[in-house]
Amino acid sequence: MLLATRLDTTANLLAATTPFGPPRRETPLPTTRVSLIARHDATIAPQALRAITSLPTVHHIEGETLYGGAPVSRTVNRLTCPGTLVLSGGRRAIEADYRVIRALEDELFAGPAR
Repeated sequence: MLLATRLDTTANLLAATTPFGPPRRETPLPTTRVSLIARHDATIAPQALRAITSLPTVHHIEGETLYGGAPVSRTVNRLTCPGTLVLSGGRRAIEADYRVIRALEDELFAGPAR
């Protein structure tokens, strides 16, 4: 009878009894959050929002009012930001998309305030 009493013994047992060894843990991709900044009261431009959300590292959007045509107030602090984007991917890809997001941000909030 074989009794494994420690984690490393269990891992050794698994490695010895499975043809391909223990399952490898995949390293999770880096994730970062980008808080959007509206420099003035505006309306969200749908085309710019579509361009931003179609970037390869944009995993999902947080914010109930982040849709085309939605009115937004000027961002004063983090609590008043219109939404947050969650980016996930390789570090270089995230950095590249971050630069694109910041470049499109003025266009995103360019519509007249309602």
